[in-house]
Amino acid sequence: MIEQAHCRMASPLLAIVTIIVLSMLSGCGSMKARPTDSATVLETQSGPAFLDEELPSGLTSLLSQARTEHQNENSERALQILQQAAQEFAEYPQPDVNRAIVYMQLEDYEQAMQATENALSKRELYAPAVNLQGVLHRINGDFEQAKQSYQNAIASEPNYANAFLNLGILADLYLQDFTLALSSFEAYLNLVKEDEKVKNWVVDLKQRIPEE
Repeated sequence: MIEQAHCRMASPLLAIVTIIVLSMLSGCGSMKARPTDSATVLETQSGPAFLDEELPSGLTSLLSQARTEHQNENSERALQILQQAAQEFAEYPQPDVNRAIVYMQLEDYEQAMQATENALSKRELYAPAVNLQGVLHRINGDFEQAKQSYQNAIASEPNYANAFLNLGILADLYLQDFTLALSSFEAYLNLVKEDEKVKNWVVDLKQRIPEE
């Protein structure tokens, strides 16, 4: 789902909830309350106030158009609109972050990484872009680099819930660092308050950690 801008009324990144992720997470409860291998691209509807940003009305309009096209499964048109937005509002990283998300759904990971680099050239250490780079590193099997990216996103913006969530899943499923997974999930829950799936993951981890 394309990042949606609402000026000051809501975060421009709170709508990054990909269609793929929603379908992936719907089946997580059947695996002893643990995240599944597929649950790796995570952006939630709840999010921190730091992402609130007043955007130009023209950029808001283009992001909204792109989101609609993407929801209608017209990814090519969505990318065209986002490219236009990136050109017309060159100082803003949001169009490039959205382009990265679309490319990730198309499994064009090279283009996705380039889009995140473009976003970071406009705003250094922009947490959503760094977080997405972590996802891309995870997809490429570079788990330590993924961990570093998530931690960099958190260092850049300590209230960025999505980086904690992705770090927790990486630690649980790929690094088998259950202590890190637990602390990451708990930090995530402290920020978003309500997420029943993640609460279940925490319960499961607390049961497993004493057995180590």
